[in-house]
Amino acid sequence: MVEGSATCGELPNSKWSWAVSYDTVTIGGDTSTSTYDELRTAGRNQFLDTYTVTTIEPTYEQVNITCTALNPQGKINLDHSTTILGEMTMIDPGSSSEEKTSQVKVCGPNLEPCS
Repeated sequence: MVEGSATCGELPNSKWSWAVSYDTVTIGGDTSTSTYDELRTAGRNQFLDTYTVTTIEPTYEQVNITCTALNPQGKINLDHSTTILGEMTMIDPGSSSEEKTSQVKVCGPNLEPCS
């Protein structure tokens, strides 16, 4: 059996050979950030809460195998060459986090009115 045949398949005869390469494709992992404000009042005081939400998408990886058939003269033969697509595997589940910051405006007698 020609080296690489277990992965790539059989060749026309034992004088042929395989050039095997591996290509790793990574997708996902993008980060997005959004913010929103929430104004609340307690008595005469106002609170401005700002929320920042950061989301990181899951990351996936796929390892593809390229099997290039070489004839006895060492020339590439595309008729026997092939690419085997690997399975998409999650390597990072991603995450989401929220951060809250608050600003307080104190209102009352002898102070600026809350408006």
